[in-house]
Amino acid sequence: MPGQARNCSPKHAASHCSHGRSPRPSKLTWTSSSSSAALVVPDGATLLRNDDWSLGQATSLRVALDWCARQGHLSAVVGLGDLPGLTVDAWRTVAAARGGPIVFATYYGRRGHPVRLDAEIWLLLPISGDEGARSLANRRPELVTEVACEGRTVDIDTQEDLRRWS
Repeated sequence: MPGQARNCSPKHAASHCSHGRSPRPSKLTWTSSSSSAALVVPDGATLLRNDDWSLGQATSLRVALDWCARQGHLSAVVGLGDLPGLTVDAWRTVAAARGGPIVFATYYGRRGHPVRLDAEIWLLLPISGDEGARSLANRRPELVTEVACEGRTVDIDTQEDLRRWS
């Protein structure tokens, strides 16, 4: 999709961005602490700082979408950095899906990440709190497309989560 960017969460994860159909990807990540993020951000990445991280994940999404808007992107594919079971195919499937302006990956019928957000709905998304597109999708189901994906949506938030996953 032309003008598409791919973003990750404030949990120090990076994934590829693509400017239109260009074969040369750039990368994007954002975080609440640039000093620690510098250790994990790959070369060529754009690091965005979110000073309002304590107001919830929606603030990190807003930082990224504002950046995408300034770059002229038409959509962004977003996902949390603490979901190691997401596959490359899931990212590609969501990015390429027809429909929208909100495209959710689904796993066994349940919505998950990644999620494509087209620019036309960016200003409708919450600016604080811990929900991104979910609240808008629940209020406006006609905006949503779902695509079945393979992978696991295991959420790694604690050392115990990591031990169980590995």
